[in-house]
Amino acid sequence: MARARHGHPRDSRREARNAVIAGIAVLVVGFGLMQAMPYGRDRTAPPVTGEPTWSSVATRDLMVRACYQCHSSEVKYPAHAGIAPTSWAVQWQIEEARGAVNYSQFATDPGRADDTIEVIRNGSMPPAYFARFGINPEAKLTDAERAALITGLEKTPGMSDSGERGDGRRRD
Repeated sequence: MARARHGHPRDSRREARNAVIAGIAVLVVGFGLMQAMPYGRDRTAPPVTGEPTWSSVATRDLMVRACYQCHSSEVKYPAHAGIAPTSWAVQWQIEEARGAVNYSQFATDPGRADDTIEVIRNGSMPPAYFARFGINPEAKLTDAERAALITGLEKTPGMSDSGERGDGRRRD
């Protein structure tokens, strides 16, 4: 009586290899198609209409280092921001940040700048993962820098709930 053959071991290896090759091909084609998506590639910055009247140069320097990478019209895009899907995440993050407050447009739209001190004090800004994952390691503030920044911001018009805008007028 003849036995039924379940296939030769070489056939199984060939099928597995073909499946791996097909999987890699799908990934490569998918990655290529992602690169064709335009979102995340437009680096047009909103106009600069005027920053806050910073209380000191040191306060501005700390703000630029810790916040301007997302909350300004002066974003310096990292090299990996040109490759999808990372470009999508970076663009989304910058749009969200500028939507909250763009310090380069403070003169015409202070946004939620009056929340600045609170988010720095509670540690939600700058995000810890910026420094941890090398996204923007300069954003990491020491405790002394954080305290100095908060003190400087408390003296900067428009950065607290006092009601005064950076241009000396009252917010309504």
